[in-house]
Amino acid sequence: MDIIRIGIVEDDLHWQKLLSNYLNTLEDFQVIWVASQRDIAVSLANDTKDITDIILMDLNLSSSERDGINAIWDICQQSNVKIIVLSSYSDGVSIR
Repeated sequence: MDIIRIGIVEDDLHWQKLLSNYLNTLEDFQVIWVASQRDIAVSLANDTKDITDIILMDLNLSSSERDGINAIWDICQQSNVKIIVLSSYSDGVSIR
């Protein structure tokens, strides 16, 4: 099986490091980049669009409540990469 190459977009640096370290211990996964801000995430996703398989995206980056959503929009305009959304929201209105 091919290794799944992952980008992580998470503004909580502690959670970003835990997630990255854990995924890198698994033989089928390799974190190839991490970002904590929308503009950096969009740039990295574009620069690596031919090798990134999945992006794990925090929905609520600290600079704006919509930054994760806007980053997804920007990335999808440039790439067909699969994005998995991470969120600590628990109310139905926020996650719709």
